[in-house]
Order: sequence, then C-alpha cells, then structure tokens
Amino acid sequence: MKHIKVLILVVTIFSFLSCEQTANSIVGKWEIYKVENSGEIDDEVTGRWMEFSADGVLKGGNSSETTNRTGKWTYDKETKSLWFGSEKEIEGEGTYIINWTDENTIDFTVGEARKVYLKRILEE
Repeated sequence: MKHIKVLILVVTIFSFLSCEQTANSIVGKWEIYKVENSGEIDDEVTGRWMEFSADGVLKGGNSSETTNRTGKWTYDKETKSLWFGSEKEIEGEGTYIINWTDENTIDFTVGEARKVYLKRILEE
C-alpha cells in the first residue's frame, strides 16, 4: 500500500512539473486581435499576426497571407519580459512585460497609452 501511495505522489508531482514547463510558453503563432490607444479601440488591426519560433526567430505580417516582418525574440518566464527586434528597427520593437490572461491570451503595453492584445492561433 505504501508503494502505491508513493507512486501516486511521484506521478502527481511530475504532472504538475510538466504543466508548469509548458504553461505560458510564448512559442507559437499569435493574432493581434485588439489595440487600445489611450482607451480607444484601434479598428486597423484585423489580420495582423506574430509567430515566435522555438529557435528565437520572429515573423509577422499585416494579414494572414503576408509575412513582411522578421526578427529575433527572447522571453524570460520569471520576469515575464519579452524582447523582440530586427535589423530594420521597426517602431514598436523593444522589451515588454507580458500579462497572461490564460495560456492562449496575452497583452502588453507600448509606451504609456497603447495596449496590445494577442490570442494564440490554435492549429486545427
């Protein structure tokens, strides 16, 4: 009976550890679904996306058919700091603190008044 309890405890611990390692992973494709500028919603964001590859490569586009931005990214899970940039130094690149609503929804603030909302694009 002791062995069964120990086995259940070990399995439970490992299941929590594996969930923690995959939770809040920025890797994947994200749609920018809303941008607020000083509290007002920007209607010009439909179709914009960003893809964070596991190798640190960043891609993005203004529509689902285009890839017009490439660069690099890093993410620190402890501080929730996301940095992304490119050689072109496009406006909006830099370091941001990510707020996780859930594992598929995040937001971050650019400057003092612009808030960007992203949701993970789940592959079917």
